[in-house]
Amino acid sequence: MMRPDDPKERRAIKIVFLLVACVLPIGFMFNFLPWEYTLIFLAVTTPLGAFVRWRWGEAIDRWLLGGD
Repeated sequence: MMRPDDPKERRAIKIVFLLVACVLPIGFMFNFLPWEYTLIFLAVTTPLGAFVRWRWGEAIDRWLLGGD
């Protein structure tokens, strides 16, 4: 299998892979655990995601858009 030459294309493939790798376990948890655990998971991850976005959001945007 050939690797894509375009760095943005490689970055997009990495992002899709990471999203799939993160979503599958979450979907498993939502389907097989009681709904209370889902609420606990959301209560923990929502502030964590907000903090990451607040602290490193600009760097993440530059990385996603392929800037310096």
